[in-house]
Amino acid sequence: MKSHVKQLLFAILAVIAGILVGGIVVGAVEALGHRVYPVPADLDPSDPKALGEYIAQLPAGAFLFVLLAFAIGALAGSMVASLIGGRIHGIIVGAVLCLFGFLNLVMIPHPVWFGPGVLIANGLGTMFGIQAARNPGGNRES
Repeated sequence: MKSHVKQLLFAILAVIAGILVGGIVVGAVEALGHRVYPVPADLDPSDPKALGEYIAQLPAGAFLFVLLAFAIGALAGSMVASLIGGRIHGIIVGAVLCLFGFLNLVMIPHPVWFGPGVLIANGLGTMFGIQAARNPGGNRES
């Protein structure tokens, strides 16, 4: 296999693996959040009015769980992508996961402060994920 084809395949693999890992981590942390802040069994998520009323009464902690999920998911996804393909792949994964967070904002009503929170959580998660991939042992050289 030619070198540039191999590099392209590794680049694609890095991004796909990072997005998958990040998405799985986001889902796992959000599932934990739903155990702390359970969704009513009778809530119909396809009813925008009912969903909006439910979200309007949620405590800030429920939204913080989602932001935590976004941050940890971005950290895990960008770290995996960076380990496989390099820093730029971690940045791409972080950007894609941030885009997914903003799609969530468009589809589901949130408090005003949540939008900037999505950007900050994803940005910090991505930054720390890339850094962790650069220094996986955590050792600092003096």
